[in-house]
Amino acid sequence: WEGRGKEQLKKYFSEGDWKMLNLGTGGDRTEHVLWRLDHGELDGYEAKCVLLMIGTNNTWSDSAEDIAAGIKACVQAVRKKQPQAKLLLMPLLPREVAHKRPNRDYTRKNGEIVMPKQTKVNELIRPLADGTDIIWFDLTKQFTDSEGLPDVTLLPDGTHPGPEGYKVWADAFLPYLKKYCGK
Repeated sequence: WEGRGKEQLKKYFSEGDWKMLNLGTGGDRTEHVLWRLDHGELDGYEAKCVLLMIGTNNTWSDSAEDIAAGIKACVQAVRKKQPQAKLLLMPLLPREVAHKRPNRDYTRKNGEIVMPKQTKVNELIRPLADGTDIIWFDLTKQFTDSEGLPDVTLLPDGTHPGPEGYKVWADAFLPYLKKYCGK
């Protein structure tokens, strides 16, 4: 958000009614988030909402089951540290599928294409959302094109949102904040 999404961060969340603490770190993996949670990252705050989006950087080295277990552990840690907060759980966003788009082969590792693994992770973590304390916040449809592939107009490198992608995200996120977090 503080990079390509900085205009949307300022427009939607830094001015006005919302106070946002962005704890996202580029390159984060589930184990990094867990370590920070265990070492005080959410201590001293009383959040109304927590948006959790983690796991995509685990796709290169971990199985879908291990990634889902890491996300579940993050969910449990957030709930323990911030039990009063609604937790908005995001599935893994789609990533570029190499064999469908020329000159984009970075999603292949050891012959594996990443999106099927991400789909499996999302299937495994979806039941964590109970609709009351943990809310499923899914932007898959907004970030895929008519073929079901990542929309490269929103995810220009096939993985990370560009400015327009952050606008789509912010527009989708604001109603969730209003509904689940008050204001």
